Amino acid sequence: MKIKDRTVNFLIISIYLISLFLGNENFLGLINVGSFINYIIVLLPAIFICLILVDNRKNIKLKNFNKVSLLLAIMFLLWCFITFVLGINKSGAGIRAIIHFSIILLIGLLLPKIKFERYQIEKIKKHIFITFFIVMLYGIIEYIFQFNLDTFSNDKYPGIRGRVYSTLFIATLYDKYICIMSTILAWEMLKNENRNNNFYKLLFIMAGISMALTFSRTGLLIYLGILFLFLLLSFIYKNMNNVLIVIITIIIMFFIPGVTSSFQSGLIQFTSLFNFEKKSISINENSKAKKQQKMTETKKVDEEDPSREWRDYYKSVGKQFMKEYPITGIGIGNYSYLYNNQNAKKYLKHSSLIVYHYMYPHSSYVQMGAEIGIIGVIIFYLFIFSIIFNVSLKNNKKEFLFMLFIYLVLIAISYVEGIVYSKQFMYLFIILYSIYSNKSIIDNKKFTNNKKINTIDILALHLGRGGIETSICNTANILSEKYEVRILSVYNLNDSIANKIDKKVKIEYLLNDTPNKKDIVLSLKSKRILKFISELKKGLLIILRKKKSIIKSIINSNADCIISTRTEFNVLLSKYGSNDILKIGQEHKFHNNEKNYINIIKYKLNRLEYLCALTTQLKIDYEKYMKNNNNYTKVVLVPNMIDVDEYKKSKVKGHNLIFVGRLVALKRVEKLIKMISNIKEEYHLSIVGDGEEYDYLKKKYENECVSFYGSKSKDEIIDLLSKHDLFVFASSTEGLPMVLLEAMASGLPIVAFDYHNSVDDIIKNNKTGYIIKDDNEIEFTNKVEKLLVDSKLRKEFSNMAIKEIKKFSKNNIKSKWYKLLG
Repeated sequence: MKIKDRTVNFLIISIYLISLFLGNENFLGLINVGSFINYIIVLLPAIFICLILVDNRKNIKLKNFNKVSLLLAIMFLLWCFITFVLGINKSGAGIRAIIHFSIILLIGLLLPKIKFERYQIEKIKKHIFITFFIVMLYGIIEYIFQFNLDTFSNDKYPGIRGRVYSTLFIATLYDKYICIMSTILAWEMLKNENRNNNFYKLLFIMAGISMALTFSRTGLLIYLGILFLFLLLSFIYKNMNNVLIVIITIIIMFFIPGVTSSFQSGLIQFTSLFNFEKKSISINENSKAKKQQKMTETKKVDEEDPSREWRDYYKSVGKQFMKEYPITGIGIGNYSYLYNNQNAKKYLKHSSLIVYHYMYPHSSYVQMGAEIGIIGVIIFYLFIFSIIFNVSLKNNKKEFLFMLFIYLVLIAISYVEGIVYSKQFMYLFIILYSIYSNKSIIDNKKFTNNKKINTIDILALHLGRGGIETSICNTANILSEKYEVRILSVYNLNDSIANKIDKKVKIEYLLNDTPNKKDIVLSLKSKRILKFISELKKGLLIILRKKKSIIKSIINSNADCIISTRTEFNVLLSKYGSNDILKIGQEHKFHNNEKNYINIIKYKLNRLEYLCALTTQLKIDYEKYMKNNNNYTKVVLVPNMIDVDEYKKSKVKGHNLIFVGRLVALKRVEKLIKMISNIKEEYHLSIVGDGEEYDYLKKKYENECVSFYGSKSKDEIIDLLSKHDLFVFASSTEGLPMVLLEAMASGLPIVAFDYHNSVDDIIKNNKTGYIIKDDNEIEFTNKVEKLLVDSKLRKEFSNMAIKEIKKFSKNNIKSKWYKLLG
């Protein structure tokens, strides 16, 4: 089953509403939202279920569901119905309770089966963390401005009027929320890609502060246990940033007045669970004297904090219901009815036990056991547990253990506090589980497409003149011989090589706008402020529309395969590409050991089936970066292609040098001109290309030895190459430069600098040219001069270049692509 973006957006809205109003009766301490909450916790999930059913109305089949889950769900609904019919009270409370549980069961059955797209998962996760931030911020504001606080407390909690009823109004709801979210947050922070995520660090510290402000003893103990486990794993994974965050969180928490008392009280409560010598409160008191004695004991024990003794009393009453109604229970939804309205006396054999006006058992097991009987409790918990076994164990054991740990956290809290089966928390738990189990599937499931690849979309920024654009053109042409190919180009430039693309290839332009960088620069240089602001605004809108158009194209693509041709598009393809589409990324640049770029390769491309490297060294580097970070993507060597038959062989006269490329800083054309000027032999250097340095270089260096040709068409470049004898290249960074392939196809020896083996796959040193290491300018000049002088050597290099270029020929590269596509 799949889920549409509309349904995802509704789910996100529901998460905000359910989280922000979870148990909150007085929003901001001013507005009573109790009735509103009663509706949204049923209505929103019910609508969500309907949307899922509508999205999948053609492919929902019972055989797709876990048989154990289905059986348990049917049994539990049947049990709910029986307990309602045979229960004490046949009011609307029971009907509402059955509806609540039915919705929980349906969500538990449907949501884990949804095949979320990767981008949908990331979107939901992002908003879950945002809601968590808002909820915690609201809780802290409550503490600061002293509203929505429980005034029924004592001097053990100085600094506030009482135990915080929290953002979610009830501390026993809020502490579960924090424990669940903190576990998820810790899980995310253990991942390498999130080591420097400051938002996560802030959330984690805020979670500790918020947990402290609930003054929930059991929640605090479990939260500290989570902190300890997180600390231990951080040491194991050698993530000292996380260790520091945990220490800071603990220090801040225990500086809050009252936390130490909560911690000590929690320890007493915890150890009391294992104190078998302590006698529990008897519920079979027959005499008024014994009853009075027990009441006296209740008041006497722990007078400073009587809530622990009261809880034991509340549980004892609930347990009596379980003894008297072990099979049917008192009826689902009846617990609050009986206790809040003091009707329990009518249905207990020992009605004299009912002393307090309000009795809440603070235990999910007691409350559920009283309402639906012991068998109903077992069925319910087995059903919830079966959800965990639904997917994760088959795909990722770490993810499975992670979700199992969250479940155990819920169980631990519910043992002494209750409400683990609260509607809101089960909704949140199932939503969180589903997206993580789906993420586990996506991250570990290798692409398998039984249908043959027939259609291919190629993502391009534009089809202007340049190495990447030439590569796109060549790739589209060779693939169109076997597949139906479409190029999705963001911009439609006037100066384009689109006419070189085979007519079988469809070209679609995503935007009418074109980049206005030149207009921005010109308006700034001319000091036209209003024009500059206008162009800058236009440029920002173009950038936003560019990203939006690519994302939309990826999501809406019906192709069997998408090929992305630049880094930013690779990231978007990895994030938004469908699970059922073959996703191939190409990198046309060298990393230059740039940390940000390397991190993209490490962490941002983990949904691509293939990443195409242009050179052997780049393939080695990409594999090294991805090791232990991305075990999904396979790095393959697919160089740029060149159609050798298009090029004319140089006549090799001896003194004509040529450079072709953009005139920008990284090409180091000025450096090239200066080096060539040191040659003692006769020479002429032709500079072909346009760019931001064109006017400056032309004005300063054009003379009888240096000519500037500006931008030329491909045919014109081919003609110019055939009229020169030697290609010179001083670029500081490259992937696999198309101009070097073109030079070799024309039989030109090449002299080029090499950074990190970036041209080794093209130039065979001392055979087709010279590779100058370590930026040695003197050696560069000497090698150029040597080739100018030695005509025999030039001819040998030229002949070898013609032979070597065949490995980049159309047939060789086409076979690599066809093998990749299957």
